[in-house]
Amino acid sequence: MSRTTKPRKGEPIRLVTDKSGRVRYRVVLDTAPAGQHRRQETTTHDTLKEARARVAAVKAGRERGESVGRSRQTFAAAAESWLHGREVAGRRQVTIEGYRSTLKRPLKQFGDKRLGDISRSDVQEWLAGS
Repeated sequence: MSRTTKPRKGEPIRLVTDKSGRVRYRVVLDTAPAGQHRRQETTTHDTLKEARARVAAVKAGRERGESVGRSRQTFAAAAESWLHGREVAGRRQVTIEGYRSTLKRPLKQFGDKRLGDISRSDVQEWLAGS
C-alpha cells in the first residue's frame, strides 16, 4: 500500500476516498476575480502535486483579474476552432488535412469531453494505450 501525502493546514485541498477505495485530492476554490459574482470550482486530482498546481493556477489567474473556471467547451469544438484559425491564417489545404488526420485519434477518445474534464492522467493513460 502506498503512502498518502496529506495537504498542509490551510490549503484548500482535502483528502477524499472514491467508491473503489482510492485516495484522491479534492480542491474547492473561488474562481471569479474580486468584485464579480462568486463562482466556485471543485476538482478532484490523483496526486497532491496536481492539486497544488491547480490551486496555484487559479490564484495566479485571480491576481491577474481573470476568470479561471474550467472550460465547458468540448475537445471537438476546441479542435474545430483551432483548425478554423489555421485556415484563416492561410495554411495550405494539405497542411490542414494533415492536422485533421492527426486529430482523428484524440477526437475519438476525447471528442465529447469538456476540456476542463480531461486530466493529465487521462491523456497519459490514452498515450500508454496507443
